[in-house]
Amino acid sequence: RSPSRGLGDVYKRQVFSQTEIIELFIVRTLKSVEFISDEDLLTMIKTKYNIEIKMINDILDKLVDNKYVDFVNNKYLYVI
Repeated sequence: RSPSRGLGDVYKRQVFSQTEIIELFIVRTLKSVEFISDEDLLTMIKTKYNIEIKMINDILDKLVDNKYVDFVNNKYLYVI
């Protein structure tokens, strides 16, 4: 008989889409810095995930629209 697993084990096995992974990366990055320039953030994501700038901009726009991040003076800020 195998030991029972807690809910933590179930959550560890969740599968995330590429968009969700990038959203999480953006939010975690912004939480660790006061702010980051648009250009620096785009370059960082493009280098790490090798995706088109349009997709990155769509993800960033969604995060701004949902008020997870803010975009002021060409800089992204974590707002929550």
